Amino acid sequence: MKNRAKLLSFCVFFILFIACSAFAQQKTYKVGGATPHNTVPPSGSQKTQQFKFPKPEGYVNDYEGDLDSATIKTLTRIASQHRKKTKEEVIVVTIPTYAPFKDLTEYVKALTDAWGVGEHGKNTGVLVVFSKTQRQMRIGVGTGLYNKLTESMSQKIINEKMLPFFKQNKYSEGLIAGTKELVKILEGA
Repeated sequence: MKNRAKLLSFCVFFILFIACSAFAQQKTYKVGGATPHNTVPPSGSQKTQQFKFPKPEGYVNDYEGDLDSATIKTLTRIASQHRKKTKEEVIVVTIPTYAPFKDLTEYVKALTDAWGVGEHGKNTGVLVVFSKTQRQMRIGVGTGLYNKLTESMSQKIINEKMLPFFKQNKYSEGLIAGTKELVKILEGA
């Protein structure tokens, strides 16, 4: 009887341990600032919150709600065709704000980590993040693509292919032109 009780206690402990381990592996990011609607205050400090990103919806994630269905279809087609050719992943995200992160660069790094953009273990993903509201954009490049797409090349795409459209309030056209140019560079065309 004692052995059964010990075995039952061990099984209960083991199940609780596995459940707690799985819960602890969820990716959250500590950030400073005010508590937005999608953060959960931790049990400790009042100054820090844990931010949980939404799950990706596909190659295009329009959280700002500014892209029409034709633009989403075009960007999705460009990204999915590129993925089939190269196994590299290009994700386009629009956001109303990068808060509670200190800047868009920090937001892009955290989002890339949370979503695992690109082929697992190879870091072959590119994240195009644009906020019309905050008038900012960033192209985050996985380390596995640094030899193909540098920081200066990414900035050149933004400056030459996207900003001219953005200045005319043609955000869809700018995102399409920039994504096409990005894919062209990645494919070596």
